[in-house]
Amino acid sequence: MRLGSYLALLRENPAFARLYAAQLISFAGDWFATVALLGLALELTGLAGLAALVLVLQTGGFAVAAPLAGILADRIDRRRLLIAADLARVPVALGFLLARDAGTLWIAFACVTLLAVGAAVFEPTHGSAPKYTGQNKVNPMAMMLSGVMLLRHLKELSAADRMEGAIADVIREGRSVTYDMKPHRDDPTAVGTSEVADAVIERLKVAA
Repeated sequence: MRLGSYLALLRENPAFARLYAAQLISFAGDWFATVALLGLALELTGLAGLAALVLVLQTGGFAVAAPLAGILADRIDRRRLLIAADLARVPVALGFLLARDAGTLWIAFACVTLLAVGAAVFEPTHGSAPKYTGQNKVNPMAMMLSGVMLLRHLKELSAADRMEGAIADVIREGRSVTYDMKPHRDDPTAVGTSEVADAVIERLKVAA
């Protein structure tokens, strides 16, 4: 898919462009923090194993907390849980400022773990919507793009490109998209989950 197609997609869908930009900023912040922590661990100790421990704590903390987070997401008001997860991570993130030498590096490791736990609470909460079950209303694009990533992992690059191109065409056209990708959420022309899938399938047939 050419760069011009991506730019047109963002230009013609301002709501999607804002969401895309917000996610880029969030991911960039996460990775810059990870790089900084790896550098800090190496600088203070000179041990590559301790630097690797940062990644272990990130993934391990998330994995351990994720099952409990799913339960919380089902039982507690999602908006409050999202806000609480973000607010709780603010003082934790500031805790990195206390890690100034090898003797206080453990503080950074504790903060990494707690941030991973907070992320584990945030992710299933903002990514689930049980109240929409069976309503044919939820946007399926994220799941489809996950399929694109799987195809790339399996080295099915041509199929991944066709799938990604079909999804981009549907979004850029703006007709067969769910309510959350319309300029106004009450837009009567919004379609359902299955209609989005049908539109992508039709685009795939054209590209075949």
